Amino acid sequence: LLILFVFLLALIPRLIVLFGYSDPENAGPGWYGDVYHHWQIAYLSKEVGFKHSFLRLWDFKGLEYYWGLMHPLVLIIGFVLSGSTSIVVPRMISVIFGSLSITLIFLIINRHFNILSAFASAAFLSLMPVTLFSDTVGMQEPLGLFLLLLGIYLWPRHPGLTGLSWISAGMVRSEYWIFGFGLLLSTIIISKNAHRKVIAAIGYIVPMLFYMKYLLDYTGNAIYPVWTAYLATYKGDWFLDVTLTPVQETVKLASRIIFFTSLGAMLYIFVKKPKHYLLLIVGFANTALISIMHGYGAYVKGYEHKVLVDRLLAFPYGFIGILLSIFLLYTLPKKVEMVGHVFGILIFGTFLIITQVTWLPINHYYSAAKGVFEGEKYFASVIAKYYGGEGTILLPPGRAAITYSLVNYEGINGGNMVSELYDPFYYYQGEDPFSNWQDFREEIISWLKKENAELFVVTGDFSLSENLGNYAKMMALEEGKLFENIHDEPGFRIYKVNLPN
Repeated sequence: LLILFVFLLALIPRLIVLFGYSDPENAGPGWYGDVYHHWQIAYLSKEVGFKHSFLRLWDFKGLEYYWGLMHPLVLIIGFVLSGSTSIVVPRMISVIFGSLSITLIFLIINRHFNILSAFASAAFLSLMPVTLFSDTVGMQEPLGLFLLLLGIYLWPRHPGLTGLSWISAGMVRSEYWIFGFGLLLSTIIISKNAHRKVIAAIGYIVPMLFYMKYLLDYTGNAIYPVWTAYLATYKGDWFLDVTLTPVQETVKLASRIIFFTSLGAMLYIFVKKPKHYLLLIVGFANTALISIMHGYGAYVKGYEHKVLVDRLLAFPYGFIGILLSIFLLYTLPKKVEMVGHVFGILIFGTFLIITQVTWLPINHYYSAAKGVFEGEKYFASVIAKYYGGEGTILLPPGRAAITYSLVNYEGINGGNMVSELYDPFYYYQGEDPFSNWQDFREEIISWLKKENAELFVVTGDFSLSENLGNYAKMMALEEGKLFENIHDEPGFRIYKVNLPN
């Protein structure tokens, strides 16, 4: 009953935020656009990819294997069980796993400390706004964190399931692959039971080898998610090479200090070997990874203040609450007994109340982000108005909310949509495809026929993107021939495709 109470303590505020505070259909793509991208990968994998081959993920943006296999699979199960493809499905899955994670934290802390500090930690994670809100948007982190914590809870009684939980977390996002391996390595170094260490390693390594073979077959790289994350967010392939602002320089310096502090804390854990070392390592490793991305990687180039209330800091904030609960409600009372309990509860309660001020920036960023979704819904309605249902719609790769709206508001199946990412321009090896247009035109025609294209949708500012610039040149040459402009408004054009016989 107590475990059920803790779960409901976490679940009910999340349901209130999802269905009362936010618009359940609108996750705020101007802030949390990746929610619709995750939805798109799961939906297209179910409708298109799995029909091609075993567990073949599918996407319009080419990132289907970047995050991992587990989250799309869980979303697909959610679609099948609910009979719906609404964005509410991934948001509810996020709510459920976020609540289960808090329940596991309660159980872990109660095991190693006392029920008061465990309950306080659960209350903090349940009600702290950043953690609470981020658990409702529909991203994959609550699922990954649940699997990491499940492994910690299962250790040491079920070492095989522990290893399996940690590698499963690695299939949710690349960073959790690193965390899971770090936790396994920690048990090998600190644990004294050789039998359990071997079983945990087998539980981790065997599924990992199958997963690496899977990635190798579909991407050509056995560690594709980790390697891509390194190139993208640390090395900086996804960021413009810009001069850092004074604010970004400050963030960079502060992140380096936090990184070394977290690293020092982990080294101290390995020396002292406390019984609760796994939970501490997850918390400090999460903090260290985020800080090294900002302090030494390229991630700081994209820094905005909304990161301070973003999902990336949700667990680090929660971890602060966990450490405070342990200190104020377990360590302190052991020194000053009952006075310490009262003092600790007052301090902890005051801190939790103060955190509620973060609803102000959350509301600011979410309110501003919601309008983007209405624009994508409108674009989808215009596309549907011109679509005759005979061929496919060629769509821009980075606008998953348009895909979502076409499916859920206009009733168009994902099998009738194709990404423009895979056009002949993208794979062109020469200097200028327009230097010998008549030859390249045949490649365009072949691609259009292969995809049975009916509509060609172009979004964005033609003058800012090289790819859109190619489209602008192509349309100038072929308007009235291969393409007919049937809708034109700022940042959005629809062309009817006229395929030659």
